[in-house]
Amino acid sequence: MATAVNSRIVNAPVSEVWAAWDRFGEIDFFSKAVKKSYILPGGPSEGLGAVRHCDLSDGKNFLEEKVVEYIPLKRISYAVVNGSMPLKSAVARIDLKQVGPNQTEMIFTMDFEPSMGLIGKMMLPVMKPQFTKTLGRILDGYKAGIEKMAMA
Repeated sequence: MATAVNSRIVNAPVSEVWAAWDRFGEIDFFSKAVKKSYILPGGPSEGLGAVRHCDLSDGKNFLEEKVVEYIPLKRISYAVVNGSMPLKSAVARIDLKQVGPNQTEMIFTMDFEPSMGLIGKMMLPVMKPQFTKTLGRILDGYKAGIEKMAMA
């Protein structure tokens, strides 16, 4: 299992930052890495147990992710439950921490294990920096979207 971590400070209170992350089916609004996203029918539309489908912006890959931990205003975690990426398992966690009157730190952690056995393990030195960079791009999208909404 490998871990990628990235973080950003957002100029908004925790409640506004949480409201953005809580729009689980709408990651495509915030992240350019996702072309289209939506909540899958048959389960909750938000919170614990919600499952979203994400078509990635590369036009080839997709992920389906399920909320596995949900602590309002503090943490949301979701696991990849289906997808075209070479992952045996992956769990992403977003922790929010108030760091100032109108500032929140978003900490994005992803624990993952590549598929393909030994070949996958050999790919970890390449995959980990790529995932870390992707987490940063997703955080940048959320930061920009949240701050834009806060100014409106």
